[in-house]
Amino acid sequence: MKLLLESEQFEIRPMDVHGHLWGAFDHYETEVSAMYITRLCYQRGNWHPFTLADIEAVYQTAGHHDGFTFNALVEPVTRWTSRGTEAHGGDWIAHMDGRYYITEEFVRRVHEATVINDR
Repeated sequence: MKLLLESEQFEIRPMDVHGHLWGAFDHYETEVSAMYITRLCYQRGNWHPFTLADIEAVYQTAGHHDGFTFNALVEPVTRWTSRGTEAHGGDWIAHMDGRYYITEEFVRRVHEATVINDR
């Protein structure tokens, strides 16, 4: 898992990600959470680490007051399927030292989803 740090530039910029994230993480709620994180990064113009307060501010500005959830972007969740249970997600956002770090895989997934959904 490659984290994007403040000192680094990445070839895909937040402004290169636009539109729906359908299919990015194969789970609707996870994609909605990813959309808010992408919106935060777009507003800041970078993929730099952020705090829970940072993402909460974006979430509340959108009219939500129930508290932001990462929905499997940080930790995998177990869900029921027709085949039983399976773990879903994790490792797209890393939580360390009170900050959340975006991974290259997160950026690639959200970018690819918008490219596919724009067709």
